[in-house]
Amino acid sequence: MKEKSFNLSEWNIAVGQMFAHLNDAELPDILIGAICRLVSIDMIIITLRKKHKTPVCIYNCGIPPEEHEIHIERYLSGAYLLDPVYQSLFSGIKPGFYNLKELTPDNFEQSEYYRIYYKATRVLADVLYLIELSEDTSLTIELGRNFGKPPYTKQEQNYLRIIEPVLENVARHHWGHLATGSIVSDSSVTDLSQHLKLAFKNFSKSILTKRETELTHLMLQGHSIKSAANEMQISPDTVKMHRKNLYAKLNISTQPELFFLFISSLSYVGKGLDQDPLSLLIENETIEKLE
Repeated sequence: MKEKSFNLSEWNIAVGQMFAHLNDAELPDILIGAICRLVSIDMIIITLRKKHKTPVCIYNCGIPPEEHEIHIERYLSGAYLLDPVYQSLFSGIKPGFYNLKELTPDNFEQSEYYRIYYKATRVLADVLYLIELSEDTSLTIELGRNFGKPPYTKQEQNYLRIIEPVLENVARHHWGHLATGSIVSDSSVTDLSQHLKLAFKNFSKSILTKRETELTHLMLQGHSIKSAANEMQISPDTVKMHRKNLYAKLNISTQPELFFLFISSLSYVGKGLDQDPLSLLIENETIEKLE
């Protein structure tokens, strides 16, 4: 893939077009066209993310219809809780331009989450803009390329970083009203988000020890043995011991099985606000076997 050069004249024209259509519905398409003058992209997802609420996808382009359910619907139904972008968003990260590797654990590309929600779509959103709309509301603009194509080079990332102030101003003007708008204020969306967060917080706590539960959450987020040891401030050997014990208690032997248990338990969200959704899942499966 031939790398594009930064053409200042073309970029100035693109900026003029964006500012001329700030209040128009076609602004997202014009924004994509502007970015494509600098780098090649196959996919873009714009997501509104408000603290304590479920993310809302407000625009996407380049995702095949048959993969929309994997990339968008499953993500918004609860998988976003394991997303490193979501995890970083409300942990004090500053707005700006980021490479995905700056936000992910060291073992992320080997995680089950990566396999299902990144690799399965055959599109990798490996760079993104994080734009703050208000104190508790942000917008992410994720840019992706199809798997098999080269990732964004350092030069291309430099181009994208240079234009970040312009995109930030455009995004704030066009989508700023959503920080207080009805798209993120619906109580059912708020309740679902709170239930999902409780599900993640409580997952496996009734079966595992506090340390084993902590490790379970780190593994679901894609942390390696070494990374989890650093997070928990214990030795890698102790992490391996905890992993062995939690696998035995949950009757599993692999990380994909652990991920499957978590996703399966999300169907029990809201059936017991402070209950372990995994215990509800196991209880239901036991009843079904007896019947």
